[in-house]
Order: sequence, then structure tokens, then C-alpha cells
Amino acid sequence: MQSEQARRRQIRKRRRKVRTIFFRVVLTACFWAIIFGGARLVLQAMVSYGSDEEGWDVWNDAPMGSHANIDASSEINPGQNTDKTMDGANPGKNTEEMVADANPEENTDSNRGDLVDSNANSDSVWGQGSSASLGPAQKEEAKEILEGNEELLVLVNKEHALPDDYGQALRNICYGRLKAARALYQDLCRMLEDGQEEGYDYYIASAHRTRDYQQQLIDEDVAKLTKRGVPYSAALEQVERETAPAGHSEHETGLALDIMVGGQTSLDRSQAAFPANQWMREHCMEYGFILRYPDGKEDVTGFDYEPWHFRYVGVEAAQYIARYGLTLEEFWDLLE
Repeated sequence: MQSEQARRRQIRKRRRKVRTIFFRVVLTACFWAIIFGGARLVLQAMVSYGSDEEGWDVWNDAPMGSHANIDASSEINPGQNTDKTMDGANPGKNTEEMVADANPEENTDSNRGDLVDSNANSDSVWGQGSSASLGPAQKEEAKEILEGNEELLVLVNKEHALPDDYGQALRNICYGRLKAARALYQDLCRMLEDGQEEGYDYYIASAHRTRDYQQQLIDEDVAKLTKRGVPYSAALEQVERETAPAGHSEHETGLALDIMVGGQTSLDRSQAAFPANQWMREHCMEYGFILRYPDGKEDVTGFDYEPWHFRYVGVEAAQYIARYGLTLEEFWDLLE
């Protein structure tokens, strides 16, 4: 009898021990679930910081369309403008307000269309005029446009550094992969939406950059050249012929975007051969953007032709600059 009672006590003891272990496992699992869940919410809050009130579109667990990665190891010619560098590695498709990325590896027929000679000058409005040909009335109009829009029209190039106290309010775009000036957001949405209605997809390769990051890009390009045996001074000179020095890059304003044709990952003149890029060059002024470095104006802008580099200046200014075929430098020449 006693041995039977002892056996039953041992069985009850084992059951209590099993229940204790089970509850400990459950509690531990709940604890870590809470920890990871809280960390994720904190990360979301950090990513969405600085976005507009509806800014959760920059962090979307179930975005419309597919995700794709640009090959981060894609070789970029070190002699190219480092403004051509693709920032970030995880582009998303469209957000609810369309500021997102087309699949950069999906070569759609609508984007290809009938290719034209990329050397052909299809920029019917960009860079075809000159400030010297404009009279007093046009100069007065330029002054009126500038009033109250100095920050959007800030001139940044190799000769004009971005003022140290300049600062646009930024917001996240492309699911938090990039940041851009809040001022351009609504017009950018409209432009991408209208482009998509025409059957075109786009991928935003670069937007705002910090001064430190711009310097990092320059250092990386110089390092590539020096590894090939080019002396440092010569490498730096070569890079700076086509690359804005830190403090002189439009990307530091948050108003410049490198917008590629969906499916075309080469940041070179071949972008101009695709109907999607042609549509954007022809219509971007309707949304406040200008083609910043048009063909044939290299001596004025200091940069080679970049059919992917769009700069936001506001609708009124963009339409004025396009109407007279000016660059931003020539717009400012009218004000002198």
C-alpha cells in the first residue's frame, strides 16, 4: 500500500513538473513575441519619422505588385557622375500614392516601345534657348517667379555650393528606402501616376543624400581608379570632372531625383531611347520638374547629358524654364 501511494506521489510530482516546464516555455515564447513585436513597431516609427500624416505608405508589409532587388554589385564606370549611383537595395512597387518603384528587372514592352537613337536630340524644350535672347519682360517675369520660391530654385553646381544653413523638410519615399523633399511629394505622385496611366513604369534610383554620403561616393570612385594604377591626384581630377563635390551636389537639397525606366538598370544615355523616359522629359514641367542636365548644355551646367536626372523647382518655374529652353544656370543669369 505504501509503495502504491509513493508511486502515485511520484506521478503527480512528474505531472506538476511537466506543467511547470510547459508554462515556462509558453511564457518565454510570449515574452520574446512581445519584445520582437515592440522592436518592430519602434523600427517602423523610426522609418516613418518625418513622413507626412499619411506617411505609413513608406512602410508597407504587403505592397501592390512585386518586390525586386537591384544588383548591388552592378558595376558603375568610375568615370561616370556618381550622381548616377543607385542608392538603396530593396525597392518596392507602388505605394497607395504611387511614390515607389517599378520592378527594375522587369523589362516591360510598354517601357521598351519603339527604341530611337539615344543620340538623337528629343529634348524639344530642354536647353534649346539662351538667357541672352530674352528681353526685359522675360527677365521681370523670372524675378516674379523667384519671389517666395528661392529655396526651390536654389542653384547648386560645381561653382555654387549649397548654403550651410539650407535645409528642406524631408519625408520618406519608396517604403523608406529613400528620402526626398516634402515639397515635391504631391507633384511627384501625380507625375508617376500619370506616367503609369500611359503604360510606363519607373524606378527612383537616388534622391536626397547627405554631404557625408556624397563624399563617400567620391572617395569610392577615386579608390576604384587608384586600384587600377591611376595616381591619386589624377583620379580625383577625373572623378571631379563628372561628379559634384560634397556640398555641391543637387541631391543634398532633397529636390533632385534620378528616375530610371523600369527594367533598365544602366544609368547612361541609353535611358533616353525609351518611350517612358521620353514621356517624362516631355511632360515633367507640368509637375514642377525640369531636366537638369540637357543635351548640348554641358558647358553651361558643368555636367554631361543626364536624361534621368530631374530637379524639382515648382510648376510655375519649371514651365517658364521649359518655355524658353533654359537651364537653371541660365534662369539665374536673367536675375543678374
